[in-house]
Amino acid sequence: YSDEIIFEKLKKTAFKFLKGYYAFERDTVLFKRKQYNHPIVQSLILSKKNDKEINICDYGGSLGSLYFQNNSAIKMKIKWSVIDFENVVLFGKNIWLPIHLNFFILLKKWIN
Repeated sequence: YSDEIIFEKLKKTAFKFLKGYYAFERDTVLFKRKQYNHPIVQSLILSKKNDKEINICDYGGSLGSLYFQNNSAIKMKIKWSVIDFENVVLFGKNIWLPIHLNFFILLKKWIN
């Protein structure tokens, strides 16, 4: 996404998703129906041991694609953090509203 042409395509698909025209977006591809990533959903459900919030670090997670693809199947407290290129992070911080979806440029900023 450091290439400007690809980044512009990402922004266009993100706005189409945000307007509700599509169920989710992944790698600039829009999907009309939910397609859960069952290994991720199962892993999160199995890792849940108490009522504490689960912290996810989605390295290279773009605009939270995996979060939006799977969030309705995961019925638990999750703080989802995306680490990606600076342009993606800045764009994500400006358009996404969920309080539990965070964006970072550097892994060490997420750790702190």
